Amino acid sequence: MMEYCYYVINKLKTEVFMRLVPLCLILALTSIVNAASIVLPGTVSSSSYDILTLNNSIPQRSISYNIQTLAGDDVTLRLRYINLNSLNIPFGDTVTSSAFEISIGDSSIISIGDITNDLFRETSANISDLAIGDTLTLHFILGETSDAIGLYEPWLAITDSISPDGITDLTPYHVSGLTIGLSWSASGDDGLNGKAQVYELRYSEEQVGEDTLGWWNNATQASGLPDPGVPGSPDSCLVEGLRPNSPYYLAIVAYDELGNRSEISNIAACTTGVSQYCLYYDGDDYAKIPFNPVLNTDSAITLEAWYYLQSDFGGMHAAVIDKPAPNHESPFYQYNLVPVVPPDNIPDFYAQLAVNDIYHPFEIQTAGEVNSWVHIALTFDGYSKKLYMNGELIGEMSEEGEISNYNTDIRLGALGNMDSWFFKGYIDEIRLWAVARTQAEIVETMNHTLQGDEPGLVAYWNFDEGQGQVIHDLTASGVDGYLGDLSGIDPRDPTWIESTVPIDTTRVRANDRTDRLPSKVEIGQNYPNPFNSSTQISFKLPKADHVRLDIFDMLGRKVATLADGQYMAGEHRVSWTGVSDAGEHLASGVYFYKLKTENIDQTHKIMMLK
Repeated sequence: MMEYCYYVINKLKTEVFMRLVPLCLILALTSIVNAASIVLPGTVSSSSYDILTLNNSIPQRSISYNIQTLAGDDVTLRLRYINLNSLNIPFGDTVTSSAFEISIGDSSIISIGDITNDLFRETSANISDLAIGDTLTLHFILGETSDAIGLYEPWLAITDSISPDGITDLTPYHVSGLTIGLSWSASGDDGLNGKAQVYELRYSEEQVGEDTLGWWNNATQASGLPDPGVPGSPDSCLVEGLRPNSPYYLAIVAYDELGNRSEISNIAACTTGVSQYCLYYDGDDYAKIPFNPVLNTDSAITLEAWYYLQSDFGGMHAAVIDKPAPNHESPFYQYNLVPVVPPDNIPDFYAQLAVNDIYHPFEIQTAGEVNSWVHIALTFDGYSKKLYMNGELIGEMSEEGEISNYNTDIRLGALGNMDSWFFKGYIDEIRLWAVARTQAEIVETMNHTLQGDEPGLVAYWNFDEGQGQVIHDLTASGVDGYLGDLSGIDPRDPTWIESTVPIDTTRVRANDRTDRLPSKVEIGQNYPNPFNSSTQISFKLPKADHVRLDIFDMLGRKVATLADGQYMAGEHRVSWTGVSDAGEHLASGVYFYKLKTENIDQTHKIMMLK
């Protein structure tokens, strides 16, 4: 009766084959991603092979490996072995009738054929019905008549003919000047079963035509993708380093562990935003916003800006924005924002706002910063001034009354009426509101660009032109400024430079708003009505159109023009502060606003109470 014992593979680098030497060493299998086989380590050539040694006293030994495959995958074990003639095995004799056996758990599922003394021989077996977590166990069996058998170049192949499901919901969730954020639902390994192995995402500025695969092969491959999640779970990534103001087309595929690829996903299309710019002031530069009555507010204001003050600016005061009183006479300033670094190097901040023609400087010590971006916001609601830095309240001053308004220009980077207090560094994203914004409202928008039609927004300069002499106001007020003191090139001109301000340039795209376009021109009732310091007039356009919006008094005389130009399709808002085109603060009473486009002419009543 033939007795059987069980052995394990061991790597020996010697030509001496010992008899009856007990040996038990468990080997591991190593997975190679995107390869069709999983290779046992240490098996590189026929001159370096593993030895199977006989010892009747050894109980059953085995190699175990958790395959982590799926039902439906085919697993093939291939063992190439060599008989050693020096062991005096007669030519043609059979060493054993069951040289190798494969099992899952305790169940033997297949036995590989006999081993003879042929010089080389290959044998293989297919294994099916494996599930995730199953352990494949290899049992090695030899008869007592054999001394040793050399084994080399074994490998385990997993064959999977089912690809992951294609992704159908690739969606841009964030679009800025240089970055696109994408989200999608995770695919599986086999269809929607099991987790896929890896994603591949590609993008191009070229539109996808009929040859989707050709487009894919020529597109740029993105990096930094996540590992696939559980099927159906949300996955996302950021595609960075893109060109601003450019169209992009993006697609994604999923691969399983054997390199089976899903179908190419739906094509996500979007256009990156404009690149962010700011103005750099070298210590004697400034920009100017010419006077316009819309820039004067009465009972409420919010003034916001981002600035980056360089520590070597060489002075004590550095004005970010300043609107002075005429001839710099008392109360000296209508409003300004001035970071300060005194000789003691303890940063301060001045925020000045004249109320009831009285100059009350608002100084906060140890609040300023240098060599970093800082967001500053000054608010006044008729009763209290508040100063916020990076969204945090850093100071408050009680003061009741009306804001003092003057028909003067705004200067950026210098004090309004003096060649002094020059700023050195970067200024970006200046916003003027006719309302006192709350802390929550400031925090909500301080790191985001605005559309320009937000309620209460009077003027908005985001400095994203990147070239030229004009600083465009993105609101309907249209109060544009320019570099230096002249409309042409000037030695005092600040310099356009790409901005590093922590602002997200996400904007609503035109096609996102299509379903909200009206079928005809609509004009809303102003709000609030009656009003005191400022009111908003909204209107909607079904298509791009030339719009004129005028204010008339009870005698039918035109007193102000709020809009006169081309507007895109969609909703727009225009502010009126009760000031005439001549800069006169109009009396309380009933007025009318008239909206005229190519096809309509509508009039509504408005009431101002002072």
